[in-house]
Amino acid sequence: MGRESFKGNPQSPERTRIEKYGLLAGKKIAFEKIGMHSPSSVSVGTVIEGVLQDDLRVGASVAFHTGATMSDVTKIEELNEALLVHTRTSTYRLLSEKPAIIENFKVEDVAVVETARGSRYTYLPDGTTRRFKTVEGKEEDPQAVLVYVPDYAWVTQNGTPEVLKLLGENELIYTQILLEYVQNSHKRDQRVYIVDATGRKLETNKQISEVSGPVYLFFVKDGKTDFSIPVSHKPKIGYLTYDTRTYVDKETGKNMRERHLGNKVVKIVLKNGHIIE
Repeated sequence: MGRESFKGNPQSPERTRIEKYGLLAGKKIAFEKIGMHSPSSVSVGTVIEGVLQDDLRVGASVAFHTGATMSDVTKIEELNEALLVHTRTSTYRLLSEKPAIIENFKVEDVAVVETARGSRYTYLPDGTTRRFKTVEGKEEDPQAVLVYVPDYAWVTQNGTPEVLKLLGENELIYTQILLEYVQNSHKRDQRVYIVDATGRKLETNKQISEVSGPVYLFFVKDGKTDFSIPVSHKPKIGYLTYDTRTYVDKETGKNMRERHLGNKVVKIVLKNGHIIE
């Protein structure tokens, strides 16, 4: 049979709904889990969000570019003006907008943050965080501070012409410049500090949480501030992680501070099970 033989065939109701709601490869969508009828590691209320790898269809699993998945789809239906997707284990509702909780969460609501290179930051009860490096299978000592540095797109929209000259022409150069400052911050003539609007140094997550105004990352060289960037205490998708920890040097017995610029945030897991990607 030639391809033209199928032109007159009616589409299945499921395919009609898939096209109506744009559940196609390359589309960014979000589903909220509203029911579970067999064991699953994903709890009810969890939001799964991302870009679809393939068109959604009955009989196939749903995969996102972030690596998140949903089990094989068994049925797609419209009910009370909502689109429901039933899988072997659960029922999901398509979200036209992100729930308010996704936009308005607090730092205290965060359980885990993951970056593009597989690092996982776990928020601990005492206000510190702990980084697990998936690539090396290594867990670091707890960090005293974890903040999030804006991406290059934010900087180009909000930075002054003078700052933009210092931060490079593209995202790669921008990241390299920040990394050079951080990696050389052990030198006497080059430092990186977290400060509030008055210039007071902030050395713990607790101190940062008590600041009502903006918080900045200061990049200092030869005793002069080259530039500063406002940072977020709350994780944001696409922002770079910046963390510090204190420790005692075994040879000198001195208190030391280690600084680390990480990769972009790609996933935020809240304590209530919601996932932001």
